Amino acid sequence: MGKSRQRCIRDKSKALTSLVSELRLPHRIQVNCSRDFLGSEYGGYCMCPENIDRDCVVYSFGIGEDISFDLALIQRFGLSVYAFDPTPRSIE
Repeated sequence: MGKSRQRCIRDKSKALTSLVSELRLPHRIQVNCSRDFLGSEYGGYCMCPENIDRDCVVYSFGIGEDISFDLALIQRFGLSVYAFDPTPRSIE
């Protein structure tokens, strides 16, 4: 990882820590629910599947070139997913 990228990540981390302190939020948010990983290793996410059914609608922004998470949501729950990404490569 390049030094400029490391600096950017470090600056974002400091900004987020500062925001959490200002809002007086806990540094660690805990959610008690089952967790499932959907999608590919690159484009997947860990999620809490409780209370998700086919009546839910998902708006997915910044999908890039990997829609595996979105497709897994559709396949598993039968819900509607509207995916958006402004980058030209995502059109292909």
